Amino acid sequence: PPSAAGIGSPLPAFARWSLVWPELLLHRRSIQGTMSVTAVLYFYAMFLLLGCFAMFAASGFALKAKSALFVGLGTSVAVTVCGVLSRSGALGPPAKGNPGYVSWMVGVHMGILLPILFAALFAYRAYKVRDAPDKEYLFQGLCALAAGSVLVFGQLLRMKPKPKAKQ
Repeated sequence: PPSAAGIGSPLPAFARWSLVWPELLLHRRSIQGTMSVTAVLYFYAMFLLLGCFAMFAASGFALKAKSALFVGLGTSVAVTVCGVLSRSGALGPPAKGNPGYVSWMVGVHMGILLPILFAALFAYRAYKVRDAPDKEYLFQGLCALAAGSVLVFGQLLRMKPKPKAKQ
Protein backbone atom coordinates (compact mmCIF):
# COMPACT_ATOMS: atom_id res chain seq x y z
CA PRO A 1 0.00 0.00 0.00
CA PRO A 2 1.27 3.54 -0.70
CA SER A 3 2.39 5.66 2.22
CA ALA A 4 0.01 8.23 3.68
CA ALA A 5 2.08 11.08 2.24
CA GLY A 6 2.87 9.36 -1.05
CA ILE A 7 1.41 9.52 -4.54
CA GLY A 8 -1.92 7.81 -4.92
CA SER A 9 -2.83 8.47 -1.33
CA PRO A 10 -6.56 8.83 -0.65
CA LEU A 11 -5.78 11.73 1.68
CA PRO A 12 -6.46 15.27 0.42
CA ALA A 13 -3.49 17.55 -0.27
CA PHE A 14 -3.79 19.53 2.99
CA ALA A 15 -3.68 16.28 4.99
CA ARG A 16 -0.59 15.09 3.12
CA TRP A 17 1.05 18.46 3.84
CA SER A 18 0.25 18.12 7.53
CA LEU A 19 2.31 14.95 7.60
CA VAL A 20 5.38 17.02 6.73
CA TRP A 21 5.12 19.10 9.91
CA PRO A 22 6.63 16.43 12.20
CA GLU A 23 9.73 16.47 10.00
CA LEU A 24 9.89 20.25 10.27
CA LEU A 25 9.51 20.00 14.04
CA LEU A 26 12.42 17.57 14.22
CA HIS A 27 14.57 20.19 12.50
CA ARG A 28 13.19 23.05 14.61
CA ARG A 29 16.45 23.58 16.44
CA SER A 30 18.44 24.14 13.24
CA ILE A 31 15.67 26.32 11.79
CA GLN A 32 15.62 28.55 14.85
CA GLY A 33 19.42 28.69 15.05
CA THR A 34 19.94 29.75 11.45
CA MET A 35 17.04 32.16 11.30
CA SER A 36 18.10 33.60 14.62
CA VAL A 37 21.63 34.26 13.36
CA THR A 38 20.21 36.06 10.35
CA ALA A 39 17.80 38.04 12.53
CA VAL A 40 20.57 38.99 14.98
CA LEU A 41 22.76 40.17 12.09
CA TYR A 42 19.94 42.29 10.65
CA PHE A 43 19.24 43.76 14.08
CA TYR A 44 22.94 44.48 14.55
CA ALA A 45 23.11 46.24 11.17
CA MET A 46 20.22 48.51 12.19
CA PHE A 47 21.87 49.11 15.58
CA LEU A 48 25.09 50.23 13.87
CA LEU A 49 23.29 52.48 11.41
CA LEU A 50 21.09 54.12 14.04
CA GLY A 51 23.98 54.44 16.52
CA CYS A 52 26.16 56.23 14.01
CA PHE A 53 23.27 58.46 12.95
CA ALA A 54 22.70 59.30 16.64
CA MET A 55 26.36 60.36 16.93
CA PHE A 56 25.98 62.55 13.85
CA ALA A 57 22.83 64.09 15.34
CA ALA A 58 24.57 64.61 18.71
CA SER A 59 27.25 66.62 16.94
CA GLY A 60 24.55 69.05 15.83
CA PHE A 61 24.66 67.67 12.28
CA ALA A 62 28.08 69.25 11.83
CA LEU A 63 29.76 68.55 8.52
CA LYS A 64 32.95 67.56 10.33
CA ALA A 65 31.03 64.63 11.86
CA LYS A 66 29.69 63.20 8.62
CA SER A 67 32.25 60.40 8.85
CA ALA A 68 29.95 58.86 11.47
CA LEU A 69 27.38 58.39 8.73
CA PHE A 70 29.94 56.73 6.47
CA VAL A 71 31.07 54.41 9.25
CA GLY A 72 27.49 53.52 10.09
CA LEU A 73 26.58 52.87 6.49
CA GLY A 74 29.72 50.84 5.77
CA THR A 75 29.51 48.66 8.85
CA SER A 76 25.79 48.05 8.48
CA VAL A 77 26.17 47.11 4.80
CA ALA A 78 28.94 44.61 5.69
CA VAL A 79 26.79 43.03 8.41
CA THR A 80 23.70 43.00 6.16
CA VAL A 81 25.66 41.14 3.48
CA CYS A 82 26.59 38.54 6.10
CA GLY A 83 22.93 38.32 7.10
CA VAL A 84 21.85 37.76 3.51
CA LEU A 85 24.49 35.05 3.04
CA SER A 86 23.48 33.32 6.27
CA ARG A 87 19.86 32.84 5.22
CA SER A 88 18.79 29.26 4.60
CA GLY A 89 15.80 27.25 3.50
CA ALA A 90 12.82 26.01 5.47
CA LEU A 91 14.62 22.92 6.78
CA GLY A 92 17.62 24.76 8.17
CA PRO A 93 21.14 25.22 6.91
CA PRO A 94 22.22 23.44 3.73
CA ALA A 95 24.13 20.20 4.17
CA LYS A 96 27.81 20.09 3.35
CA GLY A 97 28.27 19.73 -0.39
CA ASN A 98 24.83 21.09 -1.26
CA PRO A 99 24.37 24.32 -3.22
CA GLY A 100 24.52 27.36 -0.97
CA TYR A 101 26.57 25.67 1.75
CA VAL A 102 29.73 27.70 1.16
CA SER A 103 27.93 31.04 1.04
CA TRP A 104 25.97 30.09 4.16
CA MET A 105 29.20 29.23 6.01
CA VAL A 106 30.84 32.47 4.89
CA GLY A 107 27.84 34.51 6.03
CA VAL A 108 27.62 32.88 9.43
CA HIS A 109 31.34 32.93 10.21
CA MET A 110 31.96 36.45 8.92
CA GLY A 111 28.85 37.48 10.84
CA ILE A 112 30.45 36.11 14.00
CA LEU A 113 33.80 37.76 13.27
CA LEU A 114 32.60 41.26 12.37
CA PRO A 115 31.03 42.25 15.72
CA ILE A 116 34.20 41.56 17.72
CA LEU A 117 36.30 43.30 15.06
CA PHE A 118 34.00 46.32 15.13
CA ALA A 119 34.01 46.30 18.95
CA ALA A 120 37.79 46.54 18.94
CA LEU A 121 37.75 49.35 16.38
CA PHE A 122 35.06 51.31 18.24
CA ALA A 123 36.88 50.86 21.56
CA TYR A 124 40.19 52.00 20.04
CA ARG A 125 38.57 55.08 18.53
CA ALA A 126 36.81 55.85 21.83
CA TYR A 127 40.14 55.55 23.63
CA LYS A 128 41.68 58.08 21.23
CA VAL A 129 38.95 60.72 21.80
CA ARG A 130 38.37 60.16 25.52
CA ASP A 131 40.11 63.38 26.63
CA ALA A 132 38.69 65.74 24.00
CA PRO A 133 35.95 67.77 25.73
CA ASP A 134 34.36 68.80 22.43
CA LYS A 135 33.98 65.13 21.42
CA GLU A 136 32.23 63.79 24.50
CA TYR A 137 29.28 62.72 22.31
CA LEU A 138 31.67 60.71 20.16
CA PHE A 139 33.22 58.98 23.15
CA GLN A 140 29.83 58.00 24.56
CA GLY A 141 28.52 56.85 21.19
CA LEU A 142 31.59 54.78 20.41
CA CYS A 143 31.48 53.16 23.85
CA ALA A 144 27.83 52.26 23.28
CA LEU A 145 28.64 50.79 19.85
CA ALA A 146 31.57 48.81 21.29
CA ALA A 147 29.43 47.44 24.14
CA GLY A 148 26.60 46.54 21.77
CA SER A 149 29.06 44.81 19.45
CA VAL A 150 30.43 42.72 22.31
CA LEU A 151 26.88 41.75 23.30
CA VAL A 152 26.04 40.72 19.74
CA PHE A 153 29.26 38.71 19.51
CA GLY A 154 28.37 36.92 22.75
CA GLN A 155 24.85 36.19 21.50
CA LEU A 156 26.16 34.78 18.23
CA LEU A 157 28.64 32.56 20.06
CA ARG A 158 25.89 31.36 22.37
CA MET A 159 23.78 30.39 19.35
CA LYS A 160 26.59 28.38 17.75
CA PRO A 161 25.53 24.73 17.49
CA LYS A 162 27.29 22.27 19.75
CA PRO A 163 29.41 19.61 18.04
CA LYS A 164 27.85 16.16 18.03
CA ALA A 165 29.47 13.68 20.40
CA LYS A 166 31.33 10.85 18.70
CA GLN A 167 30.31 7.36 19.70
